[in-house]
This record gives sequence, C-alpha cells and structure tokens, in this order.
Amino acid sequence: MKVPKHIQKYIEGELVNFSANKKALAYAKQNVYMKQNADGYVTLTRGKNVSRPVEQKVVVLMSDQNIVCLEQSVRAIEDVLNELPEKYRQLIELRYFKAHSTEWVASELNICLRNFFKWRDKVITRFAVRFGFM
Repeated sequence: MKVPKHIQKYIEGELVNFSANKKALAYAKQNVYMKQNADGYVTLTRGKNVSRPVEQKVVVLMSDQNIVCLEQSVRAIEDVLNELPEKYRQLIELRYFKAHSTEWVASELNICLRNFFKWRDKVITRFAVRFGFM
C-alpha cells in the first residue's frame, strides 16, 4: 500500500523532530511535576474539582494537548522502532535522527539507492499504520 505524499512528509517531520519532541515532552512533564500549590500539599475545593496535588497533576498530564500530542508521537515512534529489523532501524537513525544524505546512508548500509527508497517506504508505511493514518 502506498502512503500519500502529505502523510509521508508528516511522518518524516516527526522522525526528524523525534529527539527534540522527546526532550520537550520530558520538560513539559517535569514542569507539571514541579508545580506546587501555595501550601505545598492540598487545596480544599468543593464540587467536582480535584483537591489533591497528585490528582491535579495527573489531570494536567492527561488533559494538556501539547503533552498528549508529544506523548502519542514519541510512543508511536518508539513502538515502531522496537519492532523494526536492525537494518531498517539503522536507516531511520542515519537518515532522520542524524540527518545524513540518502546517498551516504545507502553507501553506509551497503545498498543501492533503489533499495534505500524501498526500505524507507516500507518503514514509512509501518509508521503510517501506527500513527493511525492507514
């Protein structure tokens, strides 16, 4: 199955930004963890509001759109990387994480450019399925 070009570009962008997204996710979570109320422990509230600091932090972690999007992206990429054969994982690492040219990656993996693009397309398809695009 062929991945549409716009989805391929999106996935490649996520792969290029994987390291930065992982750091941003850790930073955003750390900011939530480090926040405290004025008294440091419990806020007395009425109704359905969450009153305990830990519960408040869990609600923020689950409802903050930036954190949720980053977490979904990072988790999807890590899941697919863990399932990939070593040669495909190397292709992703060299091309997207280390930003080497297609020619350099192909020569490093001892494959022709045609095989590079075949492998890349297979991997992009796996990412597209995991991201829920296909």
